[in-house]
Amino acid sequence: MKVIVCIKQVPDINVWIEVDPFTNSIDTEDMVYIVNPSDVVAVEAALAIKEATGNGEVILISLGPERVRKALRKCMAMGAADEAIHLRVSASDHLDVFKTSQALAKAIDSLEYDMILCGDRAKDMELSGGQVGPMIAEMLGLPHVSEIDQMEISPDRKKAVVHRKLERGNREVVECLLPTLFSVAPGLNSPRYPSFSSSLKAIRSEIRKIGLESLGLESGDWGDRSAVTELLKISTPKPRQKRIFTPESHLSASERINLIMAGGIAEKKGDFIEGSPGEMAEQVVEFLVKENIIDKK
Repeated sequence: MKVIVCIKQVPDINVWIEVDPFTNSIDTEDMVYIVNPSDVVAVEAALAIKEATGNGEVILISLGPERVRKALRKCMAMGAADEAIHLRVSASDHLDVFKTSQALAKAIDSLEYDMILCGDRAKDMELSGGQVGPMIAEMLGLPHVSEIDQMEISPDRKKAVVHRKLERGNREVVECLLPTLFSVAPGLNSPRYPSFSSSLKAIRSEIRKIGLESLGLESGDWGDRSAVTELLKISTPKPRQKRIFTPESHLSASERINLIMAGGIAEKKGDFIEGSPGEMAEQVVEFLVKENIIDKK
């Protein structure tokens, strides 16, 4: 089976991202990039299919500037070193989900495949709702199933049975003919760690570069008119105001000082009971009767 996996290089959200207020753009000089986590899950799923069939082939494809080649090599180091394709664009290009899907679909249309795998959504575009996978499927005229967390391929390799999560804990089982595009959820598998030998092989492996002009996207198809979204503004989250504790004025000076030093956390007061287990049980009963919680009989 030939499985195509679409991967994306995204900023590491655990590293602080600086926004230039003068240019209204993200400062990319010190930015750290990683492979989109759910795309790594898709690569692992493709490798599992390849190992199960015995004669499979995994083809990686990614759209982006020159730095995307590092992401491709990281996935190739996992074992997906059959073929890697880099769709070259400029780092300054604004790639919305439609333009990204359009370029990927054009490139995939010229390839042979039995299945296409994508991550469910990109970490840098959570609000897009994972639209790239369904858009590629629509442009290629393929069926699409999203958010799958379990997959089984039929022995004749013509059908696939997938499980997907729904809201409120419900699940859905879908059987579909291949070729199909699947968007995988993070729970599908646990990606493997690259071995040293496979990492060396990935470094030496060739990555095929495809220019957008060869896909017929250099002219109006790739111009501003093809974008369906427009980036208006980038801003950092507003800082949360720290709540300042102010003690009540009717308290004494010492009580207010103690509350300020404790950060506004007052010491909890309560009654303590002591004695043998029988004596403490009697005290508890007396308290419950006194508070009219139980009736004394």
